[in-house]
Amino acid sequence: MQSIPRSIYELFDTKHRYTVPLFQRQYVWSKETQWEPLWEDILSKTMDRLEHKDSYPHFMGAMVFEQISTFGNQVPAHTVIDGQQRLTTLQLFLAAFRNLAAKYDFPQYANDIESHIFNTGLIDESRKFEGRLTEQFKIWPTKSDQLQFCNVLESKSRVMLEEKYPAVYERRKLKERPKMVEAYFYFDSVLEAYIADTEIEYTTEQRIAALHQSLNRDLQVVSIELENNDDAQVIFETLNARGQPLLPSDLLRNFIFRRAELNEENQDRLHEQYWMKFEDDFWQQEEKQGRFKRPRIDQFMQHFLALKKASDVNVGHLFEEYKGWIKNESPYPSIEDELVDLVRYAVAYSQLADRKSGSVFGGFGARLSVLDISTIYPLLLYLLTDAEMDENDLISAGKYLESYLVRRLICAKGTKNYNKGFLQVMREMQISGGGIDTLRDLLMGFTGEAGVWPDDEDFENGWMNLPVYDALGTRRVELFLRSMEYSMRSKMNENIIINSSLTVEHIMPQSWHAHWPPPTETHAFGATPTPPEKLVDRRNKLIHTFGNLTLLVQQLNSAVSNGPFEAKSESILQNSDLRLNGFLRDVTQWNEDAIALRGRHLFEIAKEVWPYPGPREK
Repeated sequence: MQSIPRSIYELFDTKHRYTVPLFQRQYVWSKETQWEPLWEDILSKTMDRLEHKDSYPHFMGAMVFEQISTFGNQVPAHTVIDGQQRLTTLQLFLAAFRNLAAKYDFPQYANDIESHIFNTGLIDESRKFEGRLTEQFKIWPTKSDQLQFCNVLESKSRVMLEEKYPAVYERRKLKERPKMVEAYFYFDSVLEAYIADTEIEYTTEQRIAALHQSLNRDLQVVSIELENNDDAQVIFETLNARGQPLLPSDLLRNFIFRRAELNEENQDRLHEQYWMKFEDDFWQQEEKQGRFKRPRIDQFMQHFLALKKASDVNVGHLFEEYKGWIKNESPYPSIEDELVDLVRYAVAYSQLADRKSGSVFGGFGARLSVLDISTIYPLLLYLLTDAEMDENDLISAGKYLESYLVRRLICAKGTKNYNKGFLQVMREMQISGGGIDTLRDLLMGFTGEAGVWPDDEDFENGWMNLPVYDALGTRRVELFLRSMEYSMRSKMNENIIINSSLTVEHIMPQSWHAHWPPPTETHAFGATPTPPEKLVDRRNKLIHTFGNLTLLVQQLNSAVSNGPFEAKSESILQNSDLRLNGFLRDVTQWNEDAIALRGRHLFEIAKEVWPYPGPREK
């Protein structure tokens, strides 16, 4: 067999046809597990192109082909032994990219992409599918997918494809269209978002050109072409065996100790003294950051490298980027120095990941896992290792950063710019050697939706109006309410740790219609009344705000549920010891005004839990 690395375009450059055997499964790739990671890989390399960063080819997997004998005008062809899902998806992506280039009036790119989708020139006209010459397609899928594949590739826009596959709703839910059609719609959406992204300061043509170049140079597959003596079935079974795939940390370990061998350093001693620390259960435990679960060691290595390079690192490219960093920067005189540094930062990372309140950032690490914002980790590693802060300064740093994150979440500010923003803070602190005051000033210096630290006025507006239960999810809301519960306990109260599992409860239930009369208004003669539907709409928004939310143990939550307020408040006050629920003692009626009043009461506590420091006095 021959193994040949090829870019995405090189796969489809020549007049060629890849045929999927009829016995192979139909197209099954989906958004969360395949389309999104593929787009993230493509976008990451495209951004490297736009920003003129050093770029390393990203390996996207292997594909296995077996040559087919062809005659006359038949297009040279291969049978796809393995990789048909990825190969097909790349064609669907190219169709969306071609249409995007045409839509924004860049025919030179649209025509070039078209040449990677269809074969032209002399072809065999005897093979047809519903009037189409099948050999014009670079890929010919399995039988059940042929119609949708042709429709996607032949459609010149999303609108044309939607005419063939209109939206159909069943019980108010959009019925899923064929997988290939859904894939095209997904890629069309993310490509449009890429063009429209105001945080990318480049023209539309520059964006399209960078994407075109990445497909041509930066994203590679290995094309394995079988020869006469290769058993295609054995190779297929081997490639699809249920083995344990190599993780980025596995590749990095091999890379590190291979260099130790070449440097004639004692591998056994280095492994026992340093690397064995990464082989215990703590580092192999998988945790969720963003959409994916990965071992802690892989997450740590990603954040470590981002700190060292002071730039964002995609975990899917971790091995290539680490290898390129070592090769280009030569940051360590020996492998032992490299391992010593890794262990030093690993000790700091374990404080965050272990989430024990006894460590400086342990409690913050626990709350950070609920906030699910991982882009801050390189900055935290820097603060814990290189910033030369004492324990009091580190505690203050944690409070500043938590306030910054929480206030922005509750004010519905985006998280998209966090990777750049936190790396910028880290770089400026590294250059200036500044401490806690510098950190505060840098956070205060951010402006605009992408980075501003909301002051008390903005924070109150978000606190009172954001339907946090829907917008932020129950885990985050529970975290915020639990934090306030602890804050409400003074030195006069017993020092109680809440070990109970608590759930978020709506005081006025979401299903309020049975026991909670709809809101009405009384107006003086001549006044214009507010339509009832607007009053109901206001209620439906308010019930998901902080003023209407509390914490209860699950058994009490289930017991009080949707009952009337009198019975519900009596049961809560009788059974709950939480100070969050003490407000109900002084309330005889629970309506929109009561919700707003409690919301302001909780806000006064929240702004102390997550304070806004204001500009530092000079």
